[in-house]
Amino acid sequence: MNQTVPTDSGADRRRFFRIADTVSLRFRALTSAEKQLWLENELNLEPDQEARALNAEISTELERLKQYSPELSTIAGLLNQKLDQLSESASISLDAGFKHDYRTMNVSLSACGIGFPVAEPLDTDVILLVDILMATDNKRVLVTGRVIGCDTLSFPGPHGHKYMSRVNFERVEENLSEELIQYILQQQRRILAAQRLAEEEKELVALRPE
Repeated sequence: MNQTVPTDSGADRRRFFRIADTVSLRFRALTSAEKQLWLENELNLEPDQEARALNAEISTELERLKQYSPELSTIAGLLNQKLDQLSESASISLDAGFKHDYRTMNVSLSACGIGFPVAEPLDTDVILLVDILMATDNKRVLVTGRVIGCDTLSFPGPHGHKYMSRVNFERVEENLSEELIQYILQQQRRILAAQRLAEEEKELVALRPE
């Protein structure tokens, strides 16, 4: 069962730090089957590439085990196949069902939620699967969230975006929450460093003789 971040008053205040950022993003509503797994806290959001890397490592270790004990290697391989079947039944196909591919957009991001533009208003309380590629390293983040509001934009944006959706992340694993916090802090430091550099250059220009 996934370990989730506590939601009591003692939760880390860093989760609420928010930045304006540019990311590549796509989203969709959970299917009825996925929502049932989500309600049971059994929806596997592990990105496929991580699963493939883990399977490759397991295969390597099974080959090493085979040199010492073919019987144990066979048993371990069968157990791994069984676990794969159970994992597939729980994770379903998270890459299916997206209406659009990743789109680059300006967002408001924190470790507890995200605001992003959409073309059509989203219904409140809908549970979304949000798939994000982070700006700095293209790291993929898969997270579920609940729509808490959708406001009309003053001016339409790219891709026919007319609304700003507001989504609270829910059932986020603790390690992913910490990764989001570190990413946000890193981006904040970059923004502050760029601002300081711009101010220093402005001062140098002002000091130059005409």
